[in-house]
Amino acid sequence: MEFRRLVISQELVPDMARKAPLCVNQYRYLFNSCRIPQRGEDIARNADPSENNHIIVMRKNQFYVLELVVDGRQLSTSEIESQIELIYFFAGDHKDLPIGAFTTQDRDSWFKLREKFISVSSKNMLSLDKIETSAFVVCLDDTTPVTYEERAMSCWVGDGRNRFFDKSCEFIIFDNGVAGFNGEHSMMDATPTSRMCEFILDGLEKGKFNHGVSSGRKLDPPRKLSFDLTASVIRDVRAAEEKFDALVAQHDLKVVVFEGYGKNAIKKLGCSPDAYAQMAIQLAYYKTYGKCVATYESAQTKKYAYGRTETGRSVSVESVAWVKGMQDESLSLEEKGKLGRKAVAAQSSYMALAADGRGVDRHLLGLRLLIKPGEKKPALFTDASFALSSHWALSTSQITSEYFLGYGWGQVVSDGYGVAYMIKEESLHFNLVSLNLHNDVFRYNFLEALREMRPAFEATIPPPKK
Repeated sequence: MEFRRLVISQELVPDMARKAPLCVNQYRYLFNSCRIPQRGEDIARNADPSENNHIIVMRKNQFYVLELVVDGRQLSTSEIESQIELIYFFAGDHKDLPIGAFTTQDRDSWFKLREKFISVSSKNMLSLDKIETSAFVVCLDDTTPVTYEERAMSCWVGDGRNRFFDKSCEFIIFDNGVAGFNGEHSMMDATPTSRMCEFILDGLEKGKFNHGVSSGRKLDPPRKLSFDLTASVIRDVRAAEEKFDALVAQHDLKVVVFEGYGKNAIKKLGCSPDAYAQMAIQLAYYKTYGKCVATYESAQTKKYAYGRTETGRSVSVESVAWVKGMQDESLSLEEKGKLGRKAVAAQSSYMALAADGRGVDRHLLGLRLLIKPGEKKPALFTDASFALSSHWALSTSQITSEYFLGYGWGQVVSDGYGVAYMIKEESLHFNLVSLNLHNDVFRYNFLEALREMRPAFEATIPPPKK
C-alpha cells in the first residue's frame, strides 16, 4: 500500500536509464486496474483509487473484500493480519465453484462467458465489479511448493482456480510461507511490477515500513462475495477447468540454477552480463539442436513517452560464428574467446539500437498494421525469410533481483521456448518453458555452456584501461 501511495500521489521517483528518466505511464495500470474482455479487442479498466481502497483476498476459490482504509485511516499491519486470519477461518476447507477459472480461457470465449454470467443477475455483475475495481488481489493458496520448478509453476499458473488472471497484480502466499507474484502483461511490462516487488522485499528486510498502530475499534469482518450460479454457469466453469488443465499438461517447465559464477565474474571478464547470458542461451540451444533460430529479447523503449518494447535480435553473423566455433575442437581457447567477444559486442550494439528506437520490428509492425483489409501485402511480408526471422523459437527477457528466486512465462510459438533469466551477483538463473520439448537436455546444455564459456573469455581478457 505504501508503494501504491507513492504511485497515486506521483511521488514515485521515475525509473532511470543512466541519468535519463524513463516514461512512467505504465505505473497507472499497476493498481485498481483490470483487463476486461471485449469482442475483438480487450479494454483496460482503471478504477478511481480514492474510492476503491479495498483488496480482494482469495482462499479456496472464494473471494473476500477486505477494506484497507476505514474512516480515512489505513489499517495497521496487525489489523490486516487479524482480518486475514478471519478469511482463513471463514473459508475453512470448502472449495467454492472457481469463478476465477473463467479468466484462464481465450479472450473471445471469456468475453462471451462474462456476458452470459452477468446476465444471470445483478449480483454477479456487482461481485465482478468489486473484483475488477480492487487495488489488487491476494491469493492464499492451500498448496506447499518447495522446489524451483514447483514454485515457478505455482506462481505462473497455479491450479487456475484460486486466481483472477485479469487483475494487474496478484500476490500469492502458499501454506508453507512461500510467496510469489503473478502479473497481467498487456498493460505493463515487467519493470513496474519487479520494482514494486523489490520495494516490498527490501522494505521488509531492512525494516523500512511504518506498520501503524491499531485504532482499537472493532472492524467489520471481510465480506465474502457471492454469485448466482445456474446449471449453465456451473457447466461453463467445469469446462473452463478442463480446458485449462489440458493446456497446462502440454507444458514442461525446468529451472537452471548455475552457481559457478555470476554478474561479478562476468564483469571481470570485460563483458556485458546481459549479452553474455544471451550468448549462453545461443550456445545451449545450438548444443541441443545443432542450429540457430530467431531469438527475441525485450528491449525497453521507455526513454520515449508511452514507450513499451522493441525487439533485440540476439542472433547475428558473429553469434553464429561463435557457437559453431565453440563446438570446433580444432580452435584454441583464445580463438573461441575472440569469436565470443565479437558476438557479445554485436549483441550489446543491437540492444542499444533497439532501446534507442532504432530496431526494425516495431517499424515493420506499424507497416503491417497499415495494410487495409483485402489489400495485397507487399512482397516483403510474404517472403519466407520474413516469416522465419520472426518465428521466435527463443523468446527471452531478463529481470534481476537478489531477492527473487526466479520468474518466467510460456513459449510464444509451438516449437519454441520461453526463456526468462536473472543475472545475480554470484549466480545465473534460467526458467525454461516449452510444449514438452527437450527441456531436460536443454537445461543440461545450459550448465555445459556456462562452464565452457568462462575459460574462453578468460583467455582473452582485455588489458586494464590506463
